[in-house]
Amino acid sequence: MASEGRYTITTNYDGAGNIAQRAVDMLRRRIHPFDSPCPFPDAIVPEEFSPGSLEHARFLFYACNFDSGIKAEAAYAAARQMVKTTDLADLHRLSKPDLIKLLLPSLKGISRDPGAARVDLTEVIYTNSRKLYAEFGNDPRGIYVPGENHVWDTLKGIMNGKKGTAEKFSQYGHGKAALLLKNFTRFGIWPFEHHEIPIKVDRHLLRISVGSNVIQVIDSRPPADGRIRIDVAERPLMRLYHRITSQEGISAVDLNDAFWLIGSRVCTENDYVTCCTSCRIHCETRPKFNERLTWYYPNTDMRKNRNHQILPMFWMP
Repeated sequence: MASEGRYTITTNYDGAGNIAQRAVDMLRRRIHPFDSPCPFPDAIVPEEFSPGSLEHARFLFYACNFDSGIKAEAAYAAARQMVKTTDLADLHRLSKPDLIKLLLPSLKGISRDPGAARVDLTEVIYTNSRKLYAEFGNDPRGIYVPGENHVWDTLKGIMNGKKGTAEKFSQYGHGKAALLLKNFTRFGIWPFEHHEIPIKVDRHLLRISVGSNVIQVIDSRPPADGRIRIDVAERPLMRLYHRITSQEGISAVDLNDAFWLIGSRVCTENDYVTCCTSCRIHCETRPKFNERLTWYYPNTDMRKNRNHQILPMFWMP
């Protein structure tokens, strides 16, 4: 149990370990939705680059910026389109008007105006490309911090850049930093063991964790509708699942991928029967989130057919 201001937070290690094992088992046995080819959009390497190369590292660094508030498939497709029209090593040389011209074709299926989107990609890439060039010579691999605390020091480096610099990398909070860390580890760009890195806590993982009673947050001054701020649960869940992967030897790359695909392909069906027959996690509820993903409502279940009785024979082991 921990406290953060007005919130009391309880996490369930055994429960988290149980659903983590179930999620990874679905991935490794290629149970639906893991039976489709290349199901993870961030694992698709642009045909122009060799996996794990400097060019691929730059691609992943900027592609994370695309992956915000839109479907991941569309985000990474747009990022792959961008590398067909420009050398990412030259981004820091471009003015904002030139960046807009560059991004418009890439974002055609996402937003006609990059500046009008939920996240202004023009501003984000403009800022990050200049900081990457100034502090790391345009090489994101240089963000890696060696030493005894290399995982967490590197995570901080992704968010903040070089120690002592005031300006942070734009849009790189804990979640985005963990996402980049995952992919740099996946492709051997950085020398981390797969079980020692943290995983990204996104809306899918939070929904599954709340729905499985892995985390409970009590607000000492609850709003009338009982809602809880999403960001209150993010860091406790990151710490919890890091304990799971480290102590149980589970690949954080696999676990992050598994939770994301289950959340984006199965949970989005929003159907109780689908949960029972197509998923092995067996969430008790599917809590409501608000549209801007700033609040969740722990004592809710948004699934259709949730009052139907499912016989035990339909539960998958």
